[in-house]
Amino acid sequence: MHKHKIWPAALVAVVLSLVMASSAMADPPFPDYNKTAATGETVTYDVAAENPSLGVTGVAFVLGGSCFTSGPTSVTYTMYSTTPGYSETCKIAVNYSGGFGVADFVISLASAADTQAPVVDITSPTDGSTVSASPVTLNYTATDDVGVTSCSASDGTPVTLVEGDNPIIVTCNDAAGNVGSDTVHVNYVPPDTQAPVVTITAPANGTIFTVSTANLTFGVTDDQDPIPTCDKVSGSDVALSVGSNTIAVNCTDDAGNTGSASVTVTYTPPPDPDRVKIRLGNLTVREGDVNKTAYVPITLSRPYPVPITLSYSTQQAQGRGGATSNVDYVAVENQQVIIPAYQSSWELPVTIIGDNLKESSENFFVIGDLTIESDAFAILVKDKATVVITNDDRSGCNDGFNHGHSGHDDNHNGRDDAHE
Repeated sequence: MHKHKIWPAALVAVVLSLVMASSAMADPPFPDYNKTAATGETVTYDVAAENPSLGVTGVAFVLGGSCFTSGPTSVTYTMYSTTPGYSETCKIAVNYSGGFGVADFVISLASAADTQAPVVDITSPTDGSTVSASPVTLNYTATDDVGVTSCSASDGTPVTLVEGDNPIIVTCNDAAGNVGSDTVHVNYVPPDTQAPVVTITAPANGTIFTVSTANLTFGVTDDQDPIPTCDKVSGSDVALSVGSNTIAVNCTDDAGNTGSASVTVTYTPPPDPDRVKIRLGNLTVREGDVNKTAYVPITLSRPYPVPITLSYSTQQAQGRGGATSNVDYVAVENQQVIIPAYQSSWELPVTIIGDNLKESSENFFVIGDLTIESDAFAILVKDKATVVITNDDRSGCNDGFNHGHSGHDDNHNGRDDAHE
């Protein structure tokens, strides 16, 4: 191997000036030979092989640069620089068919190979998060030492989720083919729209109680909330009022859905041995020419500290002398009258239909009945009243009654002294 010769700078300058002054070099035939080399790499320029048409016979010497001859027509260069962009030119004196010339061997430091993958960072949604809305918006950043060329999704892309775990992956590439990615896992729990299911186990619907409390037991389940909030406590006692009672249980889950269940029970207290005795009194009333309200008297054996509810219906009397419903009086069925507390007498209304027809006196009945709430502390010892409508039309009527005007009130309450 030929050793690298170091030419004095002054000598190199002289030789170059002589070569360039030669008429044969007026138009140098050798193109520049460019080569890249990594740090520590050795590259060779075979002038004859690269310029076969010029008839190169040998390399005379290296005029400049760090090259050295490595063969009859070749020179070699080893790159020691690590400075990016570094370049060096060797000028080679060459014998060829046209005489004597100079060939430039240009060596540049090769760029380091790109082995760095893009760095991808998903900023939203957060890894491990739980969401109840879909889709979610995907946001991420991607950087690379050279440059990112493509990614599998665009920043701001909506991502539709399925119930449960959702892996979201973003992959990015650079020009060198390096691939970087980031992955987050998102748990999707759909919105809770299912109300809790409430089941009342006691009391049973339709139960009749003779005590004023009912023990309530119930269960509640929900598809997501393990412990819904309820407005009653299972195992507690519920106070009852006399008569029908609706017991309702309402439970709400943590999403605000409310489920309910209810039962209807009846509280009937045991009969009071000293129940209030109630009587319906008979009534005689003049017919009149226009409709009017008459009042059937009600008497109580003693005042009672709570209201008493009485229902009543009219009943048409049969046979001769019976008044006709909705002709002589207005028929009613299951009407109610409430006797206030601490009263010893009261009355219930009936409507008499007036006319100026010639007719005999007529009658009909009013039948009373206590409601279940009142039956515990009151008893109807006389539940039927007779209402007599006397005729007050004089002309052509002979009904056995005195039709003269006595000046007293048309509504005369007669009392039936029948025994209890």
